[in-house]
Amino acid sequence: MKNIYFVNGFLDAGKTTFIKELLEQEYFDTGEKTLLLLCEDGDTECGILMRY
Repeated sequence: MKNIYFVNGFLDAGKTTFIKELLEQEYFDTGEKTLLLLCEDGDTECGILMRY
């Protein structure tokens, strides 16, 4: 079974900083692929990050 995490919050609430710090943690690095989907409402900003 795979884990799914949802992170949401207000503009400039620190979501990006939280996600970056989370991905850098040793316990989060399982050696498997990580798929991160980003979608910001308002500004046209959508992206996908895949880490191997």
